[in-house]
Amino acid sequence: MGLSFSIGVAFLVSVLVSVLVALLVALLVALLVSLLVAVLVALLAALLVALLAALLAAVLAALLVAVLAALLVALLVALLAALLAAVLVAVLAALLVAVLAALLAALLAAVLVAVLVAVLVA
Repeated sequence: MGLSFSIGVAFLVSVLVSVLVALLVALLVALLVSLLVAVLVALLAALLVALLAALLAAVLAALLVAVLAALLVALLVALLAALLAAVLVAVLAALLVAVLAALLAALLAAVLVAVLVAVLVA
């Protein structure tokens, strides 16, 4: 009975060692899978951060272009206003010269008429 008991104990120990090895292998596989999942999550997070950074850069570039376009439009409007003001000043100056020339011509005509009347009366 001692030999069969020893064989039974050896068999039980063998089964127990096999079960423990299988549990250890399963634990190592689970750890490896969780490590791979963690690495994958970290990579996806890094890709998401890079994508968000690229989108932010694109939005900032679009805003910069819009601001520069608005400044260019404002500059063009200011230049157009200055040009129109210069044209208006030139037109008003020409009108003033024409009015002064007409007044001078009327004054000269009045003086001429007065001189002629004085000559004819005398």
